[in-house]
Amino acid sequence: MEDFGLTSAIRWLIGNFESISNVKMKSAAEGIDHLFHQNYRMTVYRIIQEALTNISR
Repeated sequence: MEDFGLTSAIRWLIGNFESISNVKMKSAAEGIDHLFHQNYRMTVYRIIQEALTNISR
């Protein structure tokens, strides 16, 4: 995430989730990096990651 940014990391999470779960998703997370201070981007990433994990259960 540090190299590509939050938007790219979220896109990767969604793409990975789609491939392992066979669930199609639509994302509106384009260019959101500026919405979150650098200190909070990892937290946002982890929240989305956990939400996708919970959906797959």
